[in-house]
Parts: sequence; structure tokens; C-alpha cells
Amino acid sequence: MSPEDQSVLRLATRSEIQGYLKEEEEKAIDELVSVPSSISADQLSALDNFNKDSKHLKISSEGYLKEEEEKAIDELVSVPSSISADQLSALDNFNKDSKHLKISSEGLSKEDRRILHEFIRRRYRGKLCSETKDREIEITYCGVNSSARKRKRWDKDRPDNCHFTLAKENKDTSYALGVIAKFLNISINNFRTHGIKDRRAITCQRVSCNRVEKERILSLNSHLRDIIVYDFEYDNDQLKMGGHWGNRFHIILRNVPPESQHILENRMKEFLVHGFINYFGTQRFGSCGTNTASIGKKILLRDWETAVKMILSNDHMPGYLGTVGDALRCFKSTNDACQAVRMLKGSQAYASIEAMILKCLAKGGTWQKIGISL
Repeated sequence: MSPEDQSVLRLATRSEIQGYLKEEEEKAIDELVSVPSSISADQLSALDNFNKDSKHLKISSEGYLKEEEEKAIDELVSVPSSISADQLSALDNFNKDSKHLKISSEGLSKEDRRILHEFIRRRYRGKLCSETKDREIEITYCGVNSSARKRKRWDKDRPDNCHFTLAKENKDTSYALGVIAKFLNISINNFRTHGIKDRRAITCQRVSCNRVEKERILSLNSHLRDIIVYDFEYDNDQLKMGGHWGNRFHIILRNVPPESQHILENRMKEFLVHGFINYFGTQRFGSCGTNTASIGKKILLRDWETAVKMILSNDHMPGYLGTVGDALRCFKSTNDACQAVRMLKGSQAYASIEAMILKCLAKGGTWQKIGISL
């Protein structure tokens, strides 16, 4: 294999994926992570030897919680100009027995409010929670063990984007990412790719996902059908459309008469010498009976209703997309988006553009809102 070939993505086998999962599970302990004073030597040893066959391990948090509660305020966090001396004093003395504290947000810009929320979170080490309500910022006490502190902090030393290889069969990229997003309970907009891979093929491509741990994505392999994810790494940059150096295809021609072999060989020689014209084929304009260029024209003319209805007009195709086709035919005959949505089953209820449109209509979305989001 040439050096150039080594940069080409390849499809991983099932055994390779299983080996990758096992390798991740058996990775050595990170000795560089500092041990908190609340962990004893015996507890640390028990944790280091803990595995999938071990029983539950319990560590008392009583002393730790008390220590956390008594930690001093972080005086190094600069106080924003929107906080008065009296308000700062009230915040410093705020505890679990205090009532709600409200700070007026009148006249504060969005950036000012963001700075204020960040200040409260950092200065009081997450013990105080803040929320903007009706032109006021309401402060409540969360403590170190409160269920109100739901947001998981991203490791500041870890790059923001998790890159991985997505391999799939008989699914387009948007559909596959929609399924993964559903399992992760995140928006599909968290993902970035260099481009869309065709449905009718076995394909692999790189994907980046913003602030999602690789362990969460990797664990989905046992739940995904005809989709696998592997080769993870973290990077500061997300992928950009068209940012890859090219595509490579392996094309299978079936039912080729033996007497045509010399014709194919001559064609291949011509391609090697002269190359091949890169043209826009029919797949660029849709293969489901509706020309995407016509839809684009309607969008440019701001004829939102016609554009959206053209997307939903593929109901005539026999067996089209399973329950999506049933939903489209239902919507065409009843004009009832709610009834049509109820006909969607499985992953087709959230991973197809038709399903997304019908759901938006069912919630009262306008043609313009849907058209702009396309």
C-alpha cells in the first residue's frame, strides 16, 4: 500500500470493533490525575482494582460534603461592574437557610447577563444557581450535592470536538447521524462532516461532534443497525464541509457480458490517461421523483408552501421509505399532520426530513419556518 493509500479511510470489521471496545475497557489507569484528600489509600486500591465483576463499592461522602460546604469563596474571580457592594455582600452570605435573592437585570445586555451568571458560578464554586426570570436574576442555593446542578462540566484540558469514523450501509449520512443523535439525546446540529455520503452504498467518513465524550458514542455500537463508529480522537477544530482531499470509490458492475471485457479495459485505460469529467449527475437533483433544483427555485422565490409540499410529494412511489410513505399519503389525503405523524414508526419517526417537516407542522409550524430551516 502506498503512503497515499494509508490516508484513505477503511471499513473496520466487526472483530476489529469488538477489539477496540475491549481495548478501551482495559486501558490503564491515568496515574497523572491527582488523588483528592478525601480518598484513603485503601479506597484508592479498591477503586484501582474495581472491574465489571466487582460488587458495589461505597464511599462515605459525609466528611467530603462538609468540607466542600465550608470552602472559602474564590476571591480571585473579578466582580462585574453590574454588582453593587450590597449585592456582593448578600451573595457572599447566601446559604442553604437563605431565601431567594433577586438582582435586577434591567438595562443589562445579553453579554452582561452571561458575565453575571458566570461570575456567580465561578466565585461560589457552583454552590449558588442563577436564572434569569422576568427582568430579574434569581439566585438560589444549590449546595454541592443538589439535583439542580445538572450540567456536566467539560474538562478544560480536553479539546472541544470528538472526531470519529462513521461507517454505514444503505443509509444516507443525515439519517445515520439522526439515529446517533437520538440515542445521545442531542441535536443533530452537534455533528459536522466534510460532506454527505450516498445511501445506496457501504461508506465510511469522518465526523466531528461538539463536546460529547467518545465513550458515549462508542457505546452505541451495540444498539446501531448497519452503522458502526470507531477510530476516535479529540481535536480543537470541527470538520468543515468540503474540507477533505477527495473521495475514493469501489464500484461493482454486475451482469457484464464476457465479450464486453475488452471495452471496459479500454475505457479504464482512457480514464488513467485523460481522467474523468466531474459532472453533476442525476443523484444531485434527487432520485425520488421530485427535482431538488425545482424545490430550490421555489425557496429562492420564497414560495415556502410549494417548496415544502414538493418535498412531501413522493407518496406516489411504491413502497417509498416504509412508514414515511404511509405518513405522506395520509397527509395528502387528510391534510392532518398530527395523524400523519402517528403513522411513523421506529427510527423513521425522527431521522428523515419528511418526518421532521410533518412534526413541525403538527406543532403549528408555518411553511416559512420550515422552508427557512431546510
